Amino acid sequence: MRLRRGGPFRRERPIGGWNEQDTVGGRNVDWENLESILYHLTRTTSMAADKENNPEELLLRKELYETIHILLHCLNRKERGMFEAHFFRQLSPNEIAAMYHTTTGSVHTYLHRSRRKLRQAHVRVVLGFPPEKGGAEIMHAKKVLLSEWPVTSAVLTTFIDRIGHMLATMGDQRMMSELMGVSGFAFRFKISDKTTYADGIYIFDWRHTLSTFMEELGYKVSILCGQLSQAAIPLLAAAERFPVVLPIEEAVLPFIRKYVDTGKPVLYFDTLATSPHVHEWTLIYGYDDNKREVYVTDIMQPEGKTLSYEDLAENPLRFLAGIDEKNEVKKESKVGRAIRQLRFAVSYARSGCDYRPMTVYLSYTSGLSAYDRWIGHMNNPSVFPNRYGMGQLSAVYVEAKQYAAKFLKTVPLTGEAMRLVLLASEAYLQAVEQLEMVSRKLPFLRNSTLLSPETRKECAELLQKAKEFETAAIGYLENALSTWNREENINE
Repeated sequence: MRLRRGGPFRRERPIGGWNEQDTVGGRNVDWENLESILYHLTRTTSMAADKENNPEELLLRKELYETIHILLHCLNRKERGMFEAHFFRQLSPNEIAAMYHTTTGSVHTYLHRSRRKLRQAHVRVVLGFPPEKGGAEIMHAKKVLLSEWPVTSAVLTTFIDRIGHMLATMGDQRMMSELMGVSGFAFRFKISDKTTYADGIYIFDWRHTLSTFMEELGYKVSILCGQLSQAAIPLLAAAERFPVVLPIEEAVLPFIRKYVDTGKPVLYFDTLATSPHVHEWTLIYGYDDNKREVYVTDIMQPEGKTLSYEDLAENPLRFLAGIDEKNEVKKESKVGRAIRQLRFAVSYARSGCDYRPMTVYLSYTSGLSAYDRWIGHMNNPSVFPNRYGMGQLSAVYVEAKQYAAKFLKTVPLTGEAMRLVLLASEAYLQAVEQLEMVSRKLPFLRNSTLLSPETRKECAELLQKAKEFETAAIGYLENALSTWNREENINE
């Protein structure tokens, strides 16, 4: 705008008037590269300062170019690439979306975020503060834990998987079958009432579930959660009870530093997880104040990844948790604890989940009835089953029910009650076989291909068989509990 209006910069040529054959320092200027352009402008301004009659004007130009150069370093690589493409190369959002293999909406989001970050960075420069990236930065602390965690089995129910790794870093190695069983996630089953989206996997009371589960294991946790105002909240049915918060780093970074500095990773819900996952439970295992980024696990990237402090602050669904201390586990016999877990499995299967979204247009079916909902999606010609969701649902629930079978074999009952529990374990394995066939037909990959009528029919038949086997398993567990109650009454 200054170039157009005149003033001290009226003799500068607009970007479109630069000659591709211009050189700087004896070499061609790469007009596709912002670094090369800014370097050229700064060098030519400096060299011309001795030739012009108005050196103050030239020094002002040089300062402007250097300021632009510094400001753009507040953007991460992707933001800067899109910003340069749009404002320097004059590409449209549609063209940029094609370059980055993303949607036009995402491009608009990145450009909006970049503008805001540049405005904030400009304020810092004007006030004399050091830029957040580039230029003379202030060195701060850096702390990184081991990215390779102690050996423990991994599960697709990443909420439990990450908790298992958190415990392992503290020297508390737990079998995944125990964690899946004690938490109840081996027996959970929830499907969206709309179509076969995978969001049912994540719809539960995060705060209450985490707190009670960790208390069951003998630990106390602190939780930091919230939802950003005026932001599209992913998995709203899970986050709608969270308080509304502001996108400020000060609420998040001290929390992360507190635990990482004591050698403990932080449980984090990542809405920027690598494809094919859309959102996932992860661990923050390090931070770097100089680079303004944290080190995060990613189920699709074994080597891990980094997220900027801005990404953390602007995550519309904020959830972080750290383990504080170990508490005494409430005194309870192993048998009593196992009976309580079997009762949960039966109650969940028959009555479903107690957690209900407050938002009226979001609803879910859980327990054995979820099979009927899933089968209904397959048989309803007016419903278009979500291909990606089908893949994730079948993969996650196949594995969950495998752990249900494993967990039941460890229940410390005896006699007839234990025989019935083992029969339930076998019935779960038979349900797994049917679900595995669904999973093989629809592998867990991001794919927009619509399901053919034949595939939908085959999946509906397999799901019906899986329901029959799991229903039998729950029946065995109910009989086992009745048998145990009778034996207890006789002993009394």
